[in-house]
Amino acid sequence: MKMKALLLMSCLATVFFAGSLYAQQEGTDYVQQKMAINFAKMTSILNHLLIDENYEVIIQEANAIEEHAKWMKKRIPELRKDNEFFEGYVLQLESNATNLKAIAKRIYKERGLGNKSSEFLRAQASAHFGQMVTMCVSCHNTSRAK
Repeated sequence: MKMKALLLMSCLATVFFAGSLYAQQEGTDYVQQKMAINFAKMTSILNHLLIDENYEVIIQEANAIEEHAKWMKKRIPELRKDNEFFEGYVLQLESNATNLKAIAKRIYKERGLGNKSSEFLRAQASAHFGQMVTMCVSCHNTSRAK
């Protein structure tokens, strides 16, 4: 188990470092920087879902992703021209981030009360995280194909 945790942490550190370097590249615009930051937030969520079980951090990171989706929704006309599916992907990203945040809040609250009856929700939290990743990959793949 410790070896798996160490391997996962190494992978997450590598991904975070690569995302940070990507955001610092000269000429990278605001959207790309935001995406790189959010990629780091996604790896943080994964770490806290699987290893640390720090739901307070998950709430913060999911909130940032949700806010980013709301920001992108305002830019739908501008960004949709390159990706006809953009609006659907953004709405799904926002929905899954909102649901992940709500589940994390419930688990965090109940754990604070010494109640572990919400542990069954960990699988649902992971499912929403997986859907967030799917929306990011789907949107980027569709945009890159053009």
